[in-house]
Amino acid sequence: MEKNRDIQALRGIAVLMVFLQHYRSRLPTPGWYHGIFNYAGFWSGVDLFFVISGFVIARSLISRGDWGIGHKLSGSALKGFWIRRFNRLAPAAWFWIAFSTMLSLCTISVSYPGTLATALTSAATALTATSNFYWSHCVVTHSIGTSCMNPDFNGVFWSLSLEEQFYLLFAILAFIFTYSRLAKAYLAILIVSIAANYFFINGAFSLAWVLRPQGLIVGVLLAIHQDRVAALVARLFSRTRILVCVLAIALICALPTMLDLNWSIPLLAAASAVAVSISLPDGGISKGRVGSLLQWVGNRSYSLYLCHLPIIIVAREVSFRLLGRQSVSLPSSVAFAIAFPATLAAALFAAHLSYRYIENNRRLKISRGTAQAAA
Repeated sequence: MEKNRDIQALRGIAVLMVFLQHYRSRLPTPGWYHGIFNYAGFWSGVDLFFVISGFVIARSLISRGDWGIGHKLSGSALKGFWIRRFNRLAPAAWFWIAFSTMLSLCTISVSYPGTLATALTSAATALTATSNFYWSHCVVTHSIGTSCMNPDFNGVFWSLSLEEQFYLLFAILAFIFTYSRLAKAYLAILIVSIAANYFFINGAFSLAWVLRPQGLIVGVLLAIHQDRVAALVARLFSRTRILVCVLAIALICALPTMLDLNWSIPLLAAASAVAVSISLPDGGISKGRVGSLLQWVGNRSYSLYLCHLPIIIVAREVSFRLLGRQSVSLPSSVAFAIAFPATLAAALFAAHLSYRYIENNRRLKISRGTAQAAA
């Protein structure tokens, strides 16, 4: 399936939002940067990722003819789906889990870096796609610093674990139901999950927070109805589509500060759905030099999501060891002007290397023939 350039640009925006969130307080952060978070919560980039992920995964099956009106996902298509998921996700994930785990054992600039036991536990939950349950337990039971390590190490795998759990459920349901029937089931699940979130979300990393499926479900529903949605959006002028997309992204940033989690989570899924819907005809926000840059980042967004926190910690560690504790906590705009672009550039460089030599390394992938021989 040919990649939609606008959606790749949205990936770039989403991962840069997460970087903005995680940079804060880990390296020199001036007061004005902290002040931005009174009006924007950039962690919502993850919810934009969820909608994009749900859309892309479902659309890939539909475009390949593996799943559609009147037919279910066959056994061979199901097997092919999992091989493609493994090849897409596992090599880079395994590398950065190992890197982050080793980093946790030799850092001195971060609180609660962990012991060998806690480091291996967090790595194991990342490898087994149960990281969301693990970190929810750590936060809810106030175990960070005792039986749990700092979530800066392998903590980003909570969202990837949720995606993998959803893919498992989605593939099984697609094997059982045609997509017209599954669309109705997902709509019902969406309504129930919104109601459940309202009653059961009790702060960030509560169990309902780390199990929120709304964005992923909305993405699948968009994939099922892509042709209708794209036809409607295509009637709008290009500039109008760009404006609507920018406004949707602004709303995604603002919602976490406007409403509590019980309301903001489903609304983030809705706002993200608008951003993805408006991008379906392509040729909107991906235009021009900025659009091309966002596409470049979007193509490397998976590796950048995996590596950005380890790179931030490496930058913090180097500064701490060379210049002392004060160097990582200076509220100076000058220090920020040096540290922020340098760290972002390092993260982008690491993501590029990961994308080129790990994600796209054919020697690290398994083929269907290999899988059949192993069986």
